Amino acid sequence: MRLSLVLASLFLVGACNDPDGPTYPYPPGGGGDDGSGGGGGSGSGSGSGGSTSPASPKILSIATNVMTLHEGEQLVVTAVVTDPNGIDDVIGGQLATSGGAVYGSFATDASEGAYSLSLSWSAIDVTQSIDTDAGTSTSRPFRATFFDAEGNSTYRDVTVAMQCQNATDAACSGTCTDMSMPSTDHCGSCDHKCPAANFASHCYLDSMGGVCWVEAHISIAKACSAVCAGPYPVCYEAYAHYGSNPEVPIDCATVPAAMQDTTSFSSIDCICGDI
Repeated sequence: MRLSLVLASLFLVGACNDPDGPTYPYPPGGGGDDGSGGGGGSGSGSGSGGSTSPASPKILSIATNVMTLHEGEQLVVTAVVTDPNGIDDVIGGQLATSGGAVYGSFATDASEGAYSLSLSWSAIDVTQSIDTDAGTSTSRPFRATFFDAEGNSTYRDVTVAMQCQNATDAACSGTCTDMSMPSTDHCGSCDHKCPAANFASHCYLDSMGGVCWVEAHISIAKACSAVCAGPYPVCYEAYAHYGSNPEVPIDCATVPAAMQDTTSFSSIDCICGDI
């Protein structure tokens, strides 16, 4: 749009003078509006555990097929269990969140005392939402609990990292979404949705995150600092129009003059943002 060159040059000057980049966001001139790593390997359970009785089943080992789970992959949790009264006394086990929401029940493997449970990324998200920032992981604890016929139980915790495959993706309620693409639905982060306004909203991205902005075009001579309000309270730039003459940049706090040379004021554009 027509502000791109002005803002792009300001951005470049700020970036050259400050190695950390500009100290405030610019609306247009950078990102567009069309947007809508972890490792593998296995992990073993070294977390906390406990039992209700000395006669409870004993979890000899618990392990996972990966240390970091990505979208589209399967998590396999395996456990080896014994019991003071014999393995036949163990009636089963379940995998749950640390808060008690159950993912599912363990199935017995061919080997006596061996149990396993497979979970997809989406099944884990349904039980407890997976949410991360772009390029980061979230640690997800799992609790395996086994029971015997007398009602005794024992548990053991194991932790797996959950992370989107692509470095620019964030997990938004389990859906990996590219945060490098400007989108009014998630402007720089999952929870930053550009609010509705009387003017079309846009998303601008820079190294500090996302900014939602609108261009308010009105035919009343008012200061843009008074025009920007509601969900877009911050005025970034203001431009006054006089007939067919080129637009005139003015300060956000300035009310446009009624005349420029011999041409009457016609309208003003206010660039307003939410940050």
